[in-house]
Parts: sequence; structure tokens; C-alpha cells
Amino acid sequence: MPRLRVLSLDECDIKHMPDWLRSLPLEELQVSTTDFQANAYPWDRDEDCLPRSLRIFRHDDRNCNASLACLRQLTQLEEVHLGSAHCPSWLGQLPNLKRVHGYLAPIHSYADALQGVALEVFTLQIPFEHEDFVASHEEYEFADPLERLLSSASATLQSLDLHGHHLLGIDAFPRALRDCRLLRKLDLDKCEIQVLPEWIGELPLVVLDLTANYGLEDLPLSMQSCRTLRLIKLRLTCLSGPYAPSFEADDEDENSLEGRVCLLTQEGTMPLEEVSTEELNRRRAALMAISRALPDLRLELHHAVRGGRCVCWCVGDKGDAGGDPQYAGQTIDPLDPHWAMELASDSESDSDAESEHEMACGPLLAAAFEPLEQTFHYNRNELADDVKQSLLDLDDETAAACVQAFFDALQQGPITMETGLSPVDWLRARIAEANAPETPAPAPASAPSLCSVA
Repeated sequence: MPRLRVLSLDECDIKHMPDWLRSLPLEELQVSTTDFQANAYPWDRDEDCLPRSLRIFRHDDRNCNASLACLRQLTQLEEVHLGSAHCPSWLGQLPNLKRVHGYLAPIHSYADALQGVALEVFTLQIPFEHEDFVASHEEYEFADPLERLLSSASATLQSLDLHGHHLLGIDAFPRALRDCRLLRKLDLDKCEIQVLPEWIGELPLVVLDLTANYGLEDLPLSMQSCRTLRLIKLRLTCLSGPYAPSFEADDEDENSLEGRVCLLTQEGTMPLEEVSTEELNRRRAALMAISRALPDLRLELHHAVRGGRCVCWCVGDKGDAGGDPQYAGQTIDPLDPHWAMELASDSESDSDAESEHEMACGPLLAAAFEPLEQTFHYNRNELADDVKQSLLDLDDETAAACVQAFFDALQQGPITMETGLSPVDWLRARIAEANAPETPAPAPASAPSLCSVA
């Protein structure tokens, strides 16, 4: 199979990889296993079993005992997903490493191994299904290793995801983040943040995810000067809008709120009609202030979904406010109860599952897609295959610039009326234009093969 580039081995119980595997021209390999015992898979420790051409390796399971020595000779590797395995001490020696992802594992193993690495993306999550996970302080000191890691990567880091980690209080917020002057995407979902530092507005962020920080009720004034911001996710905070919560059947204490229009407050989830006028005015004023200061910003406040994405709000928006046609064309109040017409769950697992199947974008391209999807409902995963592939063939910065130009053109009015092209054809032409100066048109070639083994 000389054209095979991507291979997925799901729930694989292969003990020894076949000799011919290392001769394949693979660029991406995904492996998940079923036996979590130490030394269960000899290939995991075999430094010669995988193709040297690999650029992306995904170890997508909960096997914290994996050694991953099989990656040690992969000098072309740019992106690695370690699952819950500890970060190998030698990982930072891989010369082309740029993007590292993991979950549940102690951060000190990453901070030690990745010193001096020009990281562009770092992800270390506690997934939704493990949200009650709390490791001992002896094994899992978090703040100091995080500071060391961010200090080391401050000149290159573009995307940081700390979903699920507890950053309680202003003193626990990573100060080294202030020096990350290329940071475009910051995910602090479910980090128990109550106060953001004033300097966060100094960062060149495009996307900031603050979902499920239940005590957060204000944004620093400095954020109103952050002209790069295009999306802030604020669902399930004390700035979010009304929603209709859904609870587990055995949650008797909350059954009285089932299906009612509610608002999350410092006192907990309350029926909207019981929330004080002072609180509603405070929240509305805070949302209006940042939206007026940043006209291109969209705020994700509600659970109403269209096209697989939560509907966003900005001041002056006109539309149907969560699906009620009687609101068509009227200015939308962010606290209008009609945003809660669509029932939603408090669970974040649906959005987590969705993100696992998203187009594998670089950090800048991913950040550029967010406002496009939220404002105009162009889902990256529903683009034509040739458009997706041509974007991925560009470097991350150029691809992001194409998507940003597409967003800007859509904001100016209907593309079809101005150019005669459909919106997707306009994007396709823009990508071709970005490609033209640097490379001649390539000879026709078949698309790379994809193979998945379950």
C-alpha cells in the first residue's frame, strides 16, 4: 500500500507489530488497546517497529503503564497524543516535536521532559468522566510545573488546554502565561476560576473558553481592549444566559427545576423569575460592555444549538432567539428566556465527544474556524473534502489567514451577490490564491488512502 498515509488500529490487541508496518509511508497512526497491565504489549517498547515517516501518533486510551519507547526514533514526529501515560523523559529530544496532548497524567513529567521544546500546542485535560479525579499533592503538584512548562514555551505557544484542572483563586492562575505572546486559543473549561487576572487582556487571544467556571461573574476591563478576540465561551458561569437544565432521574433535589427556564447564579441554579433584578442588570451590563467594546466578538452564553454548535450572541444581533420565529428580526436580549427553548444537559460530554471527531487543525486554523462556525454556522467538518485537505496542506498561519478572510467577506454581505461564487467556491479560490505564489500546480494525484482496523 504505497499511498497509505493514515492508519487507525482501534481496540487493538496486537502484541508485536508486523515487520512490514515500518516500511509503510504512514504519516499518522492511531492506536488504542484493551489491556491496561504493564508490559502487556511488547511493540510499545520496540524502537524499530513503527515507520520513521510518522508525523502524528495518537495513543488514545487510558493505559497509564505504556512506556511509548516505540516513539523514540521517530525524528519526524510533530504531534503526539500520550493518553494517560506519563510523559517519557526523552520526549523533548525529538527534534520536530510541536504539539503534545495528554490527560490525567501528572504535569511534572511533562514539565521535566519538555524543557526547551518549541511547543505550539499543549493539552493536559481531566476529561468530563473523570471530573472528580484529584491526585495527591505529593504526586501531582500542579502550579509550579505548569509555570516551568509555560516559561519554557512562552516564545512559541499558540494553544493551551487545561480543561478540568483547578485554578482556584488569582494566586493559582499561571503567571508565566502572561509572557505567551503568540497564544491564540486558551481553554480553561471547568477550572474552577472565579477571578481572571487583569493582564489577560494583553494576550493576543482569538478564542477563550471559560465554560463551567461556575463562580466566574466578571471579566477584566483589559479584555475590552483585546482586539484579536473573536469568541469567549461563557456557558455555565455567572455571566451565562437562561437555559432549561436536565438532570439525572435519581437527582431528586433538582427535579423541581426540570424543564424550567433557569439561570446559574452564585446561589446555584435558580428559576429565572426568582433571580433578582439587580443580578439581571449586573449580568446584562457586563455582557453589553464587552460586546460594545469589541464588535467582532461573539459570546457563547446559551445551550441552544444549531449545526452542532452553540448559538452565540453579540450586542445588536437580530434573529429568532433560540428558535421562536416570533422573534425574527428583533434585537436579541442575552437574557431573553426564549434562549432556553431547546432543552440542554448540564453534561459537557456531548461537546467533548464532538471535539474528538473534528478536523485536525493547527492551533491558528482552529482558532480562526471558531467565530466562523459560531456566527455563520460553517462547520469545519462539513466542508467539501478537497477544501479541508487543501487547508491542511497549507502551513497553519496561511490556512488561518484564508479562513479569517472568508469570515471577513461574509461579514461584509452575501458573497454570491458580490462575486458570483458560492461561499465555499470563494474559500476554495482564496486557498488556491494562497498556494499559487509559492508552488506550481502539482500533477494530478490520487487522494491518500485511509485505513481503519477495529
